[in-house]
Amino acid sequence: MKTHILLLRGVMPVGKNKVPMAQLRELLTTAGFKSVRTYIASGNVLLDSNLPEATIAKCVHDLTVLAKLS
Repeated sequence: MKTHILLLRGVMPVGKNKVPMAQLRELLTTAGFKSVRTYIASGNVLLDSNLPEATIAKCVHDLTVLAKLS
């Protein structure tokens, strides 16, 4: 299993684009990603997956849109 780094664009620790990191970790874990961890409130995420990068990117995008996190 590979470790992937996600750098979510437009995520800020305060303001209108604030994303609760606990909620983001839970969302990604529920989606089946392993060892999901975030770095402060920056939108930076590390996770483990065997999926191709393009599939991970689409899945994360779709999840965050559905959860209204983006």
